[in-house]
Amino acid sequence: MENNYVREHQLYLSTSLLHFLGLGKPFHETAAKALQEVKETPLRPQYETDLQLLEEITEEAKKDQKLQSLAEGFQLYFGAGEETGHDSLSSFVLLFEDEGSDGASIEELFNKLETVPENAFIKRFLLYVTNYSNTSIVSNEISVDGKNDGFDGMTVIRAVTQMQAQDSVKLSILDMFMNRSVHREKCRALLEAAWDIILRFENPVNDIALRFYSYWNPILSEKGNEQFVAEYMPFARHLFKSIPDITLNPDFFFPLRITGSIKPDYNLQLPENEPFRIHFGILHSSETVIEGIRNMMSTETDDIEYDSCLKHLADKSRFAILQELHQGPRYGGELAKKLNLTTATVSHHMGLLFEANLITIERRENKVYYHLNHVVIEKVVAYLQHTLL
Repeated sequence: MENNYVREHQLYLSTSLLHFLGLGKPFHETAAKALQEVKETPLRPQYETDLQLLEEITEEAKKDQKLQSLAEGFQLYFGAGEETGHDSLSSFVLLFEDEGSDGASIEELFNKLETVPENAFIKRFLLYVTNYSNTSIVSNEISVDGKNDGFDGMTVIRAVTQMQAQDSVKLSILDMFMNRSVHREKCRALLEAAWDIILRFENPVNDIALRFYSYWNPILSEKGNEQFVAEYMPFARHLFKSIPDITLNPDFFFPLRITGSIKPDYNLQLPENEPFRIHFGILHSSETVIEGIRNMMSTETDDIEYDSCLKHLADKSRFAILQELHQGPRYGGELAKKLNLTTATVSHHMGLLFEANLITIERRENKVYYHLNHVVIEKVVAYLQHTLL
């Protein structure tokens, strides 16, 4: 483990605290639900102590005068959260906040934001527009290989106005794009206020991190990257030809969350040697992760007709259509031309794929666009891994 986890993960801890506060729920409610999930284990008394500490941190934050003085900005940037189905609007200001899990500081982040090339900034901003509204308005224009560089401010404005969001949200996002320096300063003040609170609990938080690494690092070392991801993050396994190095870190304020990502560069390219970064909630043990995966597979199989999905995936034409949709949304004419099929044939295949919930449909003016249903595809992949591997 790092010599001092808290000080070497300043940005991650600060943003994580603000994101949790943005949900507007008392931590004890989260703690009670989390403890129900872990049931009775030898570590449960320690879990309860850890959660009590985290509740003290969040309660301290709620009555902190500095944070209260920034309440208007806090609601603007962090008022939305996971339970709304969207990321918080802070993403549009910070953009590269995910680098906090690699040890970035608040100062390093904002220094970096000042030097991001304009085109790279626009591409990253467009990516957040796409992710926030759960749509793919611009995803087929954003190239992760850096080849598509013809973006400007009008591209952003057009994308934001087409977002599936309230007008007030769209206006806020546009303002964050047009007046980014003003919003950065407000976000920086919030992060620094959150950091001041974290520092008050530096030693006990470091103790939790130490136990986390003492538990998980030997498991990661014993199993190796490939097997570790196969067992504990099966949904991510199909993303890689070979699993890169893993950076494993604790998630404090979302104690049963599991997330993983690879850090792209300014132009959204994914370096080959970039580590796969995993965050496990601090209440997770190897047993709770595996049990959670099994429960998911046993409780959700009724929601998906796996035999039907696998039948469609075995069809050469339908598989080719799904491969094409993996690149971004397409309308029927595009698919017909690309795959050398008639529009009637494409329509037939789309009807079957839609019925199996492998795709979703979006109407834009006089055209119907088809999207890959990534959630169902991932569950089908996990189903195969669970039953055959």
